[in-house]
Amino acid sequence: LLLLLLLLLLLLLLLLLLLLLLLLRGSMCVQYLGTPCPVVYEALVSQIKKWRTMSGCSSGGQRCLYKLQSASVHFITAKHTSPFHRLVDDITFRLGSYHFFTCCHVSVKLEQNYTELKQN
Repeated sequence: LLLLLLLLLLLLLLLLLLLLLLLLRGSMCVQYLGTPCPVVYEALVSQIKKWRTMSGCSSGGQRCLYKLQSASVHFITAKHTSPFHRLVDDITFRLGSYHFFTCCHVSVKLEQNYTELKQN
């Protein structure tokens, strides 16, 4: 159980690094993970749901205002609104099993929308 928790933590850190790289570069990133896709899927969906409120950005950063749009076996889509400028990004994760379903191929696409949300 402890090994599984450590593996999930490592997976989350890797995915956060991927998201950070995407935010800095934009476009698309691909990663091969030695973890089955159902585990990756659950970790991503869970993290997106945890970061939906403003509380994750109380000390700065971008760990807030994520909204899950859709989630299926192979695709996860979400939106992220930056807490300061209110810019909206579309995020798409594509998951594909390989190596007899023991590993997961993850590609992440980030589309930056430069229209600001207006506050009333």
